[in-house]
Amino acid sequence: MHAHKSSPIAVLGAAAVLAGFCPWAPPDLAAQRADSVTITGHIQDVDTGSDLEGAVLELSGLVHRYVTGADGRATFSAPTGNYTLTIRTSGYVTMQSGFS
Repeated sequence: MHAHKSSPIAVLGAAAVLAGFCPWAPPDLAAQRADSVTITGHIQDVDTGSDLEGAVLELSGLVHRYVTGADGRATFSAPTGNYTLTIRTSGYVTMQSGFS
């Protein structure tokens, strides 16, 4: 499936955005979600630029795992905090990065 079995993966456009600052969120919803962030990632093969469907994203300390769609993207919410993000997909090097 993947030509480069040991290719690294690239995280493009990874961002953490405070949910309370979304301009479209009603004030009461923004207040309820002030302690969470929305995380968006775009996972691609670093050599070919191909989107990686089925890549698994995990945040340290949380039980949930998130999987990229056909466009290589995943979006999810998490409590505000310090995390290590781990990204895994078959045939690629596992990537880890800390952020807060």
